[in-house]
Amino acid sequence: MRAGRLRITLGLAAAALCLVAAAAPTGSIKLANGDVAHGAPLAFDPAAGIVWELAGPGKGRVNFDPAQTCEILLDGPDAASGVFGSLVEFTNHDVLPARLLAFDGRHLTVKTAFAERLELDAKKVLALYPNGGDGYQVYSGPRGLDGWGPDPGWEYRGGAFYSTGQGGGQGEGGRLLSSFKLPPAAKVSFDLAWRGFLDFGVQLYTGKARSYLSDGFALGLGRGRVSLRRFSKASGMAYLGDIAYGELNGLERAKITILADTTKRKRVVLLVDGVTVKAWEDAGALGPGEELLAFHAQSRVKISDISVSAWAEASDAPDSPAVELLTFANQDQAAGRLLSIKDSAASFACGGEAPLDVPLERIAKIQFPQAGAQAARKLDGDARIVFRDLGSVTAKPLALKDGALLCESENFGEAAFKLDGVRKVEFNIYQADLFPERPTPVW
Repeated sequence: MRAGRLRITLGLAAAALCLVAAAAPTGSIKLANGDVAHGAPLAFDPAAGIVWELAGPGKGRVNFDPAQTCEILLDGPDAASGVFGSLVEFTNHDVLPARLLAFDGRHLTVKTAFAERLELDAKKVLALYPNGGDGYQVYSGPRGLDGWGPDPGWEYRGGAFYSTGQGGGQGEGGRLLSSFKLPPAAKVSFDLAWRGFLDFGVQLYTGKARSYLSDGFALGLGRGRVSLRRFSKASGMAYLGDIAYGELNGLERAKITILADTTKRKRVVLLVDGVTVKAWEDAGALGPGEELLAFHAQSRVKISDISVSAWAEASDAPDSPAVELLTFANQDQAAGRLLSIKDSAASFACGGEAPLDVPLERIAKIQFPQAGAQAARKLDGDARIVFRDLGSVTAKPLALKDGALLCESENFGEAAFKLDGVRKVEFNIYQADLFPERPTPVW
């Protein structure tokens, strides 16, 4: 390591910090200059720094400056909270896995598997998913290879994926496959840049099979055309059509948005720079895929600013209803006012009718109106805490205590998140350019 660049202070006593963690899990810490140290976090203080116990021969304790820290990645299983299948989505699109305990019209009380009971201001809540949810943002990035399987045909650097022209086989040119699943109705958007000709494809609802001919939809872009095919191991390939689209020939970059619905209406819609290029309707059935997302390219491309979430418009629901909008498990909907949540049931008033008491197990989503809503501000010292199961929250770390990260957020106040439920802590999240792994090409 380059001690001068890391700003390490050796021999810092843990007593100099506010609080010290007990039985800290092992992991790695990544710094702004690309250096990585393995070991375990022992203590944290916003001013004094991160006390880290190094692993291996000659191990000792060092102090890292949070302002020069990219992330802490903790070892452990992929899942931790399990039984807490509900989700709370905040207006800043943070997603907190939590059990819904109570709602009184103004405040929501929840319990998580890795923090104490929390009381939330309803003005900062966008939606509730009592049985897990497909409407929350599934992925936003990239900030590394998290969420994707490594492939020699792709590499990550400086906040983007680049095709390398290696690997793949069978004409794929490399296949970048997600480890997260797509919602049944999905919205996938990303920035695409390319050099020379464009030969690029996206697979939706596909599986881990190496062949390009996997279950799911296959969208192709390039050489002046866009096309869509559906693949199924049971029924084979169905060609859904293509159109000439020469506008791509005059570009070197574009914002690509793909809307796909596999529920009531089988359809795929392609937008380029916000303009609808083609909408395909499909009466056929997809094979039993694994609902994964994949990119492949035989030309030089760069993919950045990837966002994957549910396609809310697929159910013809408004993005921001004027009143609470309840979506049942069978996708039926009712608009009205959420009166309360208690005893695992929601009391819902629809028009002038008597309140309707609905068991939470029958509710897919409760969406709150955004008139008068409030969003947490972006503050100095904010970090992104990524949980093992799913979801992440934005909060300012304060200290480590008894194996938990004490932090504060405008969304939920102070909370202590147990480290065994945390997969990663990302620092300096509003300074993406602070952590280029290598110099990023202009394109």
